Amino acid sequence: MRLEEQGALSDCDAFRIRRIRESDKEAVIALLNESFPHVGMTRRRLEERIARGARFFVAESCGEVVGFADMWVGRSACLRGISVKQEWRRKGVGGALLNRAIVEAKRLGKKSIWLKVQVSNAEAVRFYKERGFFVKREEEGRFGRMYVMARELET
Repeated sequence: MRLEEQGALSDCDAFRIRRIRESDKEAVIALLNESFPHVGMTRRRLEERIARGARFFVAESCGEVVGFADMWVGRSACLRGISVKQEWRRKGVGGALLNRAIVEAKRLGKKSIWLKVQVSNAEAVRFYKERGFFVKREEEGRFGRMYVMARELET
């Protein structure tokens, strides 16, 4: 069950989506390194990303970070990653994080959002396709075959 961003949490089965806070950074780093170990995230690197314009959103339940989304906005919006703790998957957290990133991209006047995902990550590819993303192209990445996926944003 998703509560609105301003809503109060009533129990630990509910979550809310909000911008990252200072107190969230260690939990985000741990989850990011668990999900994307090749990144090797540190506190300094996270703070540098944020200082350069990365937007991090967290899913919170009862004071615990249960997921996050990382989006870079430049000329276009690039979703750099979504990660949800295993026990919170298939409960709407990933979709809510993606929706929050899309709302932010629209607010900033972006016409589309794109991402890269490993071709072999069938679950993630399905997740994005079910939410309106399409494969623009396939390319060889540092970590294998990647799809570049995109979604047009209504204004």
